[in-house]
Amino acid sequence: MTNHTTLLQERNFKVNYEQVSDSLWRTTAELTDEIHHIRTWLDISTPDLIVQDAGIEFIKMPFEECNLICEKAKKLVGTKAQKLGFKIFRLFLGSSGCPNVYLLFGISGPAFYSIYNLNLVNDCKMSQNDYNILMKKTCVAHKRIVKNI
Repeated sequence: MTNHTTLLQERNFKVNYEQVSDSLWRTTAELTDEIHHIRTWLDISTPDLIVQDAGIEFIKMPFEECNLICEKAKKLVGTKAQKLGFKIFRLFLGSSGCPNVYLLFGISGPAFYSIYNLNLVNDCKMSQNDYNILMKKTCVAHKRIVKNI
């Protein structure tokens, strides 16, 4: 038996976290593949970590109806960053959702909490130990690290 494989499709995801100002960050996520080019964004205020704006842009899509999902992004406004995962799940999965948009918000939004706080560690505004304690609620590795300290 040979181990020959055939690539059927390649999908590329890109996620960026940018500091727009002292009190605002933006996370963007993009998906590109044969039939899609989708971009999502979240503007999150700091230090309260609340979504101030959210959007979806279809640059390339298989159906014009794909745009119907765009208005749902505004329902993320006002959400605390720590609660994004649950809200994204409810809004973007199912028969009135879009699994691709779900993936984009899902890889950019919930991770913001970790990225933002890790940036505080890098800027010497939070200790590594305080970061580990904070992250133990959302990460099995940090939970184990804190337990063993």
